[in-house]
Amino acid sequence: SGNFLPIMNLDYPLGKLCRYIDEIEDIDVRNIAAGEYYYFTGLLKDATIISEPYLDSENRVNRLSAAMACVFANLCRNHLHLSYFAANVVKKEFNNAFNNNALDEYKAMTVLAAMTFKMQFNIPIDNVPPIDGYIKYLQDGTKLFGYYLMAYRAFIEKDYNRSLGIIDAAVNYNAVVYPVPLIYLYILGSINKISMKKIDDAIVYIDKAWNLAKPDEMYMLFVEHYNFLQGMAEVHLKKVHPDDYVKVVNASKEYNDGWFKIHNYKNKSDVATNLTPKEFTVAMLYSRNWGAKEIAAHMGLSERTIMNYIQIVYEKLHINSKKDLNKYILS
Repeated sequence: SGNFLPIMNLDYPLGKLCRYIDEIEDIDVRNIAAGEYYYFTGLLKDATIISEPYLDSENRVNRLSAAMACVFANLCRNHLHLSYFAANVVKKEFNNAFNNNALDEYKAMTVLAAMTFKMQFNIPIDNVPPIDGYIKYLQDGTKLFGYYLMAYRAFIEKDYNRSLGIIDAAVNYNAVVYPVPLIYLYILGSINKISMKKIDDAIVYIDKAWNLAKPDEMYMLFVEHYNFLQGMAEVHLKKVHPDDYVKVVNASKEYNDGWFKIHNYKNKSDVATNLTPKEFTVAMLYSRNWGAKEIAAHMGLSERTIMNYIQIVYEKLHINSKKDLNKYILS
């Protein structure tokens, strides 16, 4: 099972991830890890070139791992038909695992993969059991990512304290540092804190995530969470890491475009696709009952500017009330 999402289970010195991948002896596992690495660092075409041949591999774990990299990398490239194809590989692996009574270890992998898409894209996938009952069958690094999914579910349910409790327990679970899943956990910690309007605490979490991600340039993990970070990129990253902020915000435009298309198609919903990242951030905060004055203070803008943004959002969405806004924004 060691080749399932191998980067998740690597304890590597920061800044040395590429070298560690090159030293993986099994060529297939090395290629799977390289596909993950290329995605996390924004080398999206390279990620798909090295990962796609494994979508029909005889090794089902390689198929599953490659499919996850291909879904995300192709989504960011706006190659949605290839994202759908890879997502169907995951769905097929999940169904086969449970219909054919596979080993619990492999069932756990398929549950984690299926739940990732269900949570990240809000895509309806039938009969996916909670990861809680399968997390014990995963390796320590992927286990941490499983805890991230559990915490993400609590966040979606707006149970921020429970989400933070899961995050803190996971972070302290093992003395070994697995940077990639820890980055996910710390980013989610920041998202919870900003949702609770605890800005200083949110900065502490996002700094921990950034300090783990920056040495290996893994900024795509922040791109994945750009909308739910609710202005933290503008508030903090832009000020402290301006060059990296530009990378994150530019990649977010591509990621959001694909994300919204998949989400709306699969859910037959109308989440806004025509807003800029900053407009979406203002709209999300406003839909979550932040006042214009609070948003202005949070984002370092004037209240008048925020009201202008809200007016632009209303005009783009052809609405005239906050009640109407909620159906277009993931609040």
